[in-house]
Amino acid sequence: MTRDDIIRMAKEVNLSFEQFAIFIAAHEREECAKVCEKLAEDHFELFRHRCKKTEHAKWEALVHCAELIRAGGKNDQ
Repeated sequence: MTRDDIIRMAKEVNLSFEQFAIFIAAHEREECAKVCEKLAEDHFELFRHRCKKTEHAKWEALVHCAELIRAGGKNDQ
C-alpha cells in the first residue's frame, strides 16, 4: 500500500485516526497472512509426493503462521 493509497483511503472514510490505524493494521496483517498461505500452497505442491513428516510439519507451520497473524489483531477492536 502506497502513501497515496493511505491518504486516499483516509479521505474516503470518516474514521478517527485510531480507527483508521486499526483498519490499516488489519489490512497489513491480512496481506502477510496471504503470503504465508501462498508459501504453504507452493510448499504442498512441491513436496506432496514425498510424504515426509518434516515436509508436512513445514506446511502446517506455514498455515499456522497465517492463523496467528490474523489472530494478532483480535485485541485491537
